[in-house]
Amino acid sequence: MKEREVRIPAVIAVVLLVGTVAPAPAASPLLENQGHVGAQVGYLKAAGADEGDYLVGGHLELGLLKIFGVRGSVGYQSDEEYRFEVEDTDLALDVKTIPLTLSARVYAPLPLNLSPYALGGGGWYRREFMFSEDAKTLFDLEDRTETSFGWHVGVGAVMALAPRIGVFAEYQAIFNDPQGELDEQTREAIENLEFDSSNIVAGVNLYF
Repeated sequence: MKEREVRIPAVIAVVLLVGTVAPAPAASPLLENQGHVGAQVGYLKAAGADEGDYLVGGHLELGLLKIFGVRGSVGYQSDEEYRFEVEDTDLALDVKTIPLTLSARVYAPLPLNLSPYALGGGGWYRREFMFSEDAKTLFDLEDRTETSFGWHVGVGAVMALAPRIGVFAEYQAIFNDPQGELDEQTREAIENLEFDSSNIVAGVNLYF
């Protein structure tokens, strides 16, 4: 995971560097904060997970002011792997997640084709909990699907490549505890797992 953690600031740094040296396109959409739709890919790992996984998704953003926008996003992430112990027995849990989020974004338009921004918001995280067969057999655990609410904050940068095309990269910290939605037996089995997570996302914007 250390190698991926190093890549998180590196991706954003590359966007910042390229944006400062690349020529700005005519009628840059960043200066007016035009609304856009887009697609994104990223990597997400919860604090308690042994392995994270890649996610894909799409978004729609409305530019309400020159420095302020509101974005809705939906994504899909599969097979985040957790290892946990119950009564000295090592067990496994895989989690698939569908995040549906809404965030406010405050931009700092520069006289270039680059705009750093900060973001914050909330979202609903639908998770499918899939326990290993030994966990099901030994402790009578069952696969479950639950939805919980969480908060997120982050920073990023967007760069215009053409009057209607841009690319972005961002880092998010996500604060979410789905255990309260689970039944008591399942909650006790995974009580020591942490679901707060962080992710790095990059993607493309198509402005309208």
